[in-house]
Amino acid sequence: MSRIEAGRSYIGESVVRPQTARLLAGRGVFTDDVILPRLLHVAFLRSPHAHARIVAIDTAEATALPGVAAVVTGEAMVSVCSGWVGTLAHFQGMKSAMQRPLAVGKASWQGEPVAAVVAESRAIAEDGVARVRVTWDVLSAVTDPTTALDPTTSVIHPELGDNLAFELSLTSGDPEAAFRQADVVLSETFTMGRHTGVPLEARAILADFDPVERRLTVYHSFQAPNMMQDILARHLGLPEQDVRVICRDVGGSFGIKVHIYPDEMATCALSVMLG
Repeated sequence: MSRIEAGRSYIGESVVRPQTARLLAGRGVFTDDVILPRLLHVAFLRSPHAHARIVAIDTAEATALPGVAAVVTGEAMVSVCSGWVGTLAHFQGMKSAMQRPLAVGKASWQGEPVAAVVAESRAIAEDGVARVRVTWDVLSAVTDPTTALDPTTSVIHPELGDNLAFELSLTSGDPEAAFRQADVVLSETFTMGRHTGVPLEARAILADFDPVERRLTVYHSFQAPNMMQDILARHLGLPEQDVRVICRDVGGSFGIKVHIYPDEMATCALSVMLG
């Protein structure tokens, strides 16, 4: 910082971002702008059910579609990408079920990827997804947090024992005495709508695995490339120095591009599988 900048306050000022001119000129480079030789596209068949057992997956019609390079299910990906558990270390006692790139045996949430169709174009991949046939055994879903712990409510992940992910109790002073001494006590139940970040650029990832060098290069619209490098190396069984994650321009994030998503892990695993 220069001597002039050191004495300047930026509070209340409109500061021009250094990349603004480049982006306004249309010279930004986002993940979707990266084009590689032999590039393939992937589309995912996702569970229409919030809780359902996968009885069978028929991929024959999708595999026979011209332009389709591969149709992959969860069982085929288990040996390539290990599962992970998503917990927060500062929440002691937090529970989470094993997650995988593609569902194995059961779908536990609506939209969970179940099968991947890799093809020469996005359109062909989507046409392939429409040709995958899944036989479902639909199970009862849990849609109300107020009844999630009731004995009659289905446990989504039986290995966890119940539907409670985390519990925290905080006590300060004597709350009961404070209520007794209060002039007015108001009790109400509030229902909040769903909240999430909605950036202009959706999540995007491009994976390029070199089977000769056994090196993986990933172009990713993400907030934490070093974290992703570590996670990909661990779960794909690659040395960390052989995994490179490149984040170019990111069209917004608002916190949603700092998590590990099954479809993004699946994309990288598919690159390793197909070379």
